[in-house]
Amino acid sequence: MKKHYTPLLIVALSMALFASCKKDYTCECSDGVSKKEVLTISGTRKEAYDQCMEYYNRNYAQVSMTENGCRIK
Repeated sequence: MKKHYTPLLIVALSMALFASCKKDYTCECSDGVSKKEVLTISGTRKEAYDQCMEYYNRNYAQVSMTENGCRIK
């Protein structure tokens, strides 16, 4: 009987590990004067970073200040 439970246990642990990689991330942007949270992204850290940088490129990249930027927190 124990052999029948092993594949189920492996599948359950794999699903738990995969699901734990995804969570909510916040994209925080600064224009050099103030900071504001602009996006909440559910997914992996890489997905959140990519979406945050896409937001930055659309909204802040044209501003010619060195203090502007976005980051994941």
